[in-house]
Amino acid sequence: MRMILITVAFLLSVASARGADSPRPLNLLVITADDMNADSGGWNGSTLEVTPNLDAFAKSAQRFVNSHVTVPICQPGRSALMTGRVPHRNGALGFNPIRRDVPTLVEVLREQGYFTAAIAKTAHMAPAAKFPWHAVGEQGLGKQPAKFAARFREMLAVAAEEKKQFFINANICDPHRPFISGVGKKAKAKEDEPLDGVRVFKPEVGSMSRSGW
Repeated sequence: MRMILITVAFLLSVASARGADSPRPLNLLVITADDMNADSGGWNGSTLEVTPNLDAFAKSAQRFVNSHVTVPICQPGRSALMTGRVPHRNGALGFNPIRRDVPTLVEVLREQGYFTAAIAKTAHMAPAAKFPWHAVGEQGLGKQPAKFAARFREMLAVAAEEKKQFFINANICDPHRPFISGVGKKAKAKEDEPLDGVRVFKPEVGSMSRSGW
């Protein structure tokens, strides 16, 4: 997370300073997987083969192998990522929202003409007024790879149609409880609504997970 925050701070400064004659800005895609262990992905040595697409992406991507989270829980960690400030400096201690005087990456990039969108976990980026996404994918998509991908493509199409660079925060919550369809601890799988790509591993191999990512 340390390296990610440095990158976010750099992006904030570049976005603020960009002039009309500056080079065309980059598209930005931030992917999170909540609560996936660092060693669960194939790119980090796992043999479970549950992240084939991310593994392929990692082969051609820049990897930060010594990055660390600022805090071990979701909302303050996301607040740090989106502001470039640790929680005690942005106001998001625990599950509190950030202070309204703290700029977010979403606000800055939107002001610079970016199409901004997020899939899932938007409730953990608060207050909503500080995260003015142009488009949002609902929470349930975080556990449905095929539907997640379809919504992502829709967002890309909108950005292309509007001729804007995009900033998309794609949040996968497949490794997060509950490990079944629905929301909440008492959610139950429905026979007429099967999970998207379910894979169950024996205890000696690993826990229940899904392919498709």
